[in-house]
Amino acid sequence: MTPHRPAQDGSRSRRGRATKNSRGWGYCPRLRYQDDRAEYLHAGDRTVVKDKKASRYFEVATASLPSDIRWRSVRSRLTPKWYRAYVGVAAALLTVHLSLVFVPLPAEDRSQISFKIVALAAVYTVVQAGLHEAGHVIALRFFGRKPDKISLKLNFKVLPAIYVRMNDAHMLEAREKILVHSAGLAVNGALGVAVLCTNHLWFQSEGLRTIIWIFAVGLWANTLPLLTSDGHKILLAALDVNERRDMALNRPFVRRIHRLSWCTAIALAFLMIRQVAGLWV
Repeated sequence: MTPHRPAQDGSRSRRGRATKNSRGWGYCPRLRYQDDRAEYLHAGDRTVVKDKKASRYFEVATASLPSDIRWRSVRSRLTPKWYRAYVGVAAALLTVHLSLVFVPLPAEDRSQISFKIVALAAVYTVVQAGLHEAGHVIALRFFGRKPDKISLKLNFKVLPAIYVRMNDAHMLEAREKILVHSAGLAVNGALGVAVLCTNHLWFQSEGLRTIIWIFAVGLWANTLPLLTSDGHKILLAALDVNERRDMALNRPFVRRIHRLSWCTAIALAFLMIRQVAGLWV
């Protein structure tokens, strides 16, 4: 779509030059414009465009847009104070949950792994997956956006999973994107820690500990910036870069982090194999 000339609304035109505080980790309001055809998000030397009729999202050079666009300054609902609080709490919960992978399973845990435990682990994973996607949707709706589609898909053409398409997240600023893309992980971390503490205080179930450990392994895969994981989206949001369908179009720095993440994932896979080696021997 070629950017059209917005209708004249009588308000003052403001070109809006890129500044350090208007991008990335800054907290100044972003400049926006929208009418019945399209919505524009000013991001310095580039502008994100949402074609409302075609439901398409793309970037254009800000310099290519008409000079008389009536930009409007819109402040985010996410204040710096609450953003820092969220990041701190979410990081702490996720760290506790992910660290379980490095805690060896006691012998009594290993001896109790059975079909029942595997079945319960599957149920626990489905619950966590549902709450994970609900976290994304709630965070997206908090910023006045709606998901494009909620459906089921097959990860790696084998594993069933709930899928939420959130193209409208492209119209959010960097820290809003970080919250939206990390909300599911934060919910997983919170529930995992809650179940772990409840089990430790009241049930002392070795089988439940094993289930949480198994899920923590999968959580690592979604936290690292692999393929189209949440970790991948969070990394791009932190760099204030919109997601590219083709990985080759991303910055070299992003591609290097992806390669490093694959090395980490392989190391974790070997750790998991070592942990569960001899379970049924």
